[in-house]
Amino acid sequence: MHARARTPWIMMFAILCGCATGGTGEAPASRSEDIAVQAAMLRWLMENNDSALGPSATAFCVGIGTGLVIREPSPALIRALQGTFPRVQGVSSCRWARDAVVGRRVVDDLSGAPALALFVEHPEWSGPDEARIWAEYLERPGHGTGYDCELVRGPEGWRVADCRSGFPR
Repeated sequence: MHARARTPWIMMFAILCGCATGGTGEAPASRSEDIAVQAAMLRWLMENNDSALGPSATAFCVGIGTGLVIREPSPALIRALQGTFPRVQGVSSCRWARDAVVGRRVVDDLSGAPALALFVEHPEWSGPDEARIWAEYLERPGHGTGYDCELVRGPEGWRVADCRSGFPR
């Protein structure tokens, strides 16, 4: 292939790569910064959800994404959430189960005890110390809440600065 014939392909590749930054005008953050923001958001959600389970949940089942497209979290995200109680595990470690009182609910796959599913998306960057992220929890069908939050990085790390709750997004 001649150099002249390759030029359109190189330009197309450069355009596609440029679109992958999210369109914020900011350089994309590193994967470790994405994980730090996701972990801060999930910690906030663990403490601030209005689930009926409250502290009686046996596990937090974490997934990446929302709606019908949920993926397992990275091992790095699970490691970043070590030390939380109840324990944090990937969403594949939970399942739907019948419950005599509420119908169906999220349960820990091993114990069958009630769990809380937490979902978080990848952050959108507004600057090196500011990000926006969507997260939600689900306890049972029809009982969950989504949060559109802004996080800022301070001396102690990432923290949730502002959140708006509700569906739809």
